[in-house]
Amino acid sequence: LYGPFPRPKRLGYTLNGWYTAPTGNEKITEDTLVDPTIGQLYARWVPLSVEVTLDLNYSGSNSEKKMVNYEHAYGTLPVPQRDGYLFQGWYTEKKGGEQIFTDTKVTTLESHTLYARWIDFSSVTARTATLSGADDGTRKTVFIKTRLPHSKDATKVLFV
Repeated sequence: LYGPFPRPKRLGYTLNGWYTAPTGNEKITEDTLVDPTIGQLYARWVPLSVEVTLDLNYSGSNSEKKMVNYEHAYGTLPVPQRDGYLFQGWYTEKKGGEQIFTDTKVTTLESHTLYARWIDFSSVTARTATLSGADDGTRKTVFIKTRLPHSKDATKVLFV
């Protein structure tokens, strides 16, 4: 029998056990018979989950909660809607802070809040277009001030 294994520590992770290979293969326990053909055992780790509050950042709004894994990407984040405003993205602070994208890695073990950032349509000047987008350049948002049937002065948002 292998007997007791060491219990190493790793920040942000729990030990899942010892295995005969880095991925796949057999889990070895203290009760497993020793196999002399197995040269090395590999520790497998499971990341800790962190709770994130998604604050819509305006009076009267509700927040959502999401579980994410330490040192993994935030993954899918909601794209909320708000009358008269365009959602600009999720940020680590109400004002300022770092913008968080779906591929941004979680770097804290503490529960934390991401804040929605909004662009007020009234701040967009008539007949102007502004291009902005993600750092990777794959998505652009175009703001065009125009007249719509339900409003005398509304903004159309096109994604290109």
